[in-house]
Amino acid sequence: MGQTTEIIQEGPVYKSEQDVFNRFWQYFIVEQHPQAVIDTDGFPHCVYRTPDGNGCGIGCLVDDKTAEKWDRESPNVSYVGIARKFPEDHKKYFSDSIKIEFLQALQSLHDREDRNWYNEDIFRQDVAEDFARQHNLMVPERKE
Repeated sequence: MGQTTEIIQEGPVYKSEQDVFNRFWQYFIVEQHPQAVIDTDGFPHCVYRTPDGNGCGIGCLVDDKTAEKWDRESPNVSYVGIARKFPEDHKKYFSDSIKIEFLQALQSLHDREDRNWYNEDIFRQDVAEDFARQHNLMVPERKE
């Protein structure tokens, strides 16, 4: 009586690049979260988690505490740098089959300024579909 059962996670949260892309798709295409940017001195820049809780292309894959730690301890650092500085976080979330280069490409897809993302309210579905084709991924069915 009064005992709680703690669920122990077995292995990383994401087992494949498809798992990662499915979450990215759900977050940006289905749920339509905005880009995770903050304005500093009139210049917007991407963060892993905004103060109001929006995650970036990688930040949406991890919990708030982890994303906030990355922003606090390594501001403006790409995921390649994050994975090197916080290898325990990388292993917690991503299996060995998920290449850091893939995660960096997903982060770059989110961060790219050349497709007018800063001027759009939501992430464009066609951009995500192009990324899926380039990486031999399936486009998920919409989960409303």
